[in-house]
Amino acid sequence: MYIPVGMGLVDEYGGHRPGANLFANSVVAIDVKTGKRKWHYQFVHHDIWDYDTPMAPNLFDAVIDGKPRKVLAQTTKQGWVYTLDRATGEPIWPIVETPVLQSEVPYEKTWPTQPIPSKPAPFSQQGLVESDLIDYTPAIRDSALALARKCRMGPYYVPAALADGKGKSGFRCAWYAPGASGGVNIDGGAAVDVETGMMYVGSQSGLTTIQVQKDPCSELRYTSIHDSCGLLGALPAPAGYQPPTAPIGGFERRSGAARIGNVSILKPKEYGGVTAYDMTTGAKSWWIPNGGFQKITSNDPLFAGVNLPPQSPGGQAQIITTKTLVIYGTGRLGGVPGATPMLFAVDKKTGKQVGAVEIPSRTTAVPMTFMHQGKQYIVFAIGAEKNTSLVALRLPDGTP
Repeated sequence: MYIPVGMGLVDEYGGHRPGANLFANSVVAIDVKTGKRKWHYQFVHHDIWDYDTPMAPNLFDAVIDGKPRKVLAQTTKQGWVYTLDRATGEPIWPIVETPVLQSEVPYEKTWPTQPIPSKPAPFSQQGLVESDLIDYTPAIRDSALALARKCRMGPYYVPAALADGKGKSGFRCAWYAPGASGGVNIDGGAAVDVETGMMYVGSQSGLTTIQVQKDPCSELRYTSIHDSCGLLGALPAPAGYQPPTAPIGGFERRSGAARIGNVSILKPKEYGGVTAYDMTTGAKSWWIPNGGFQKITSNDPLFAGVNLPPQSPGGQAQIITTKTLVIYGTGRLGGVPGATPMLFAVDKKTGKQVGAVEIPSRTTAVPMTFMHQGKQYIVFAIGAEKNTSLVALRLPDGTP
């Protein structure tokens, strides 16, 4: 039995839980006959990014480097597929403990390294470095770089900054990608074709900021930008307490902080959407955006005369596979803004769209399919809060 494990509390601060924090952010293999732990693998040491292991892993057999292997593939919020031998927990391809940036928050002791997979390539934006920035013109690059340098930068696992700027570097924010929603999160995941060894990951990608502050009504020294005074279970407000009237620090934690004139400072990349991997080699086979490309325009004079490339829309695609197809909905927050909600079908060998059907609303969970009395059905959930329902589609009679 393979158990994905969440993180230690709280999401963005761990000064009260020193060390690597086993078995948080791990997959743990349990012998079901004895109840004893066979092995474990930790994907994040001392998590301060809300990178809990969000989904059950995918299990399949594949021939890799000429040898049959029993594979466990774990998709994660941090944008990697961690590929392990499910009998031993050993990596199929090297996963290298790599030095990462360290926290400047008092009492916080981040782990010096994090495990970075060599294969497959990531499916989401990770951190922010100068080469990630748009450079359509020199002026655009200069503006993007000026904005980027307002927060702490790094390739991945960038620790939260102190909102008051009193850390060693003076930053009031740090770039956060993937954010707390992933990557892959609880409303999506991956599907594997056990006959071919192909894996299809529905994911999202974005860029926000992250910072921590002293919460006057929390038992913890630091929390994310939050004021818990007056909430159920919070400590009493201290004498002289005044509620904040504006966000603390240089940025709120929001995607808009990474835009200039409605244009993301990130170069468009093949991130988010649906990514197909050949898990016999670890290579990426194809990629498609979530429901199509989104056209981007800007009224900012900085972009005058610039033909902006289309971008991948947001949200996490929710996918299943059939004998020949990948079928997906765009997810609760996904797809091209304003577009008619659709359920899409693409050729699983190429990613080329072969069909689409209009549905009442965006999907909010992974579809399922089953056969009943010789007829094939696809069922999925839509809606939110009190306005929810299940939608069932049936393939026409005679469909192969």
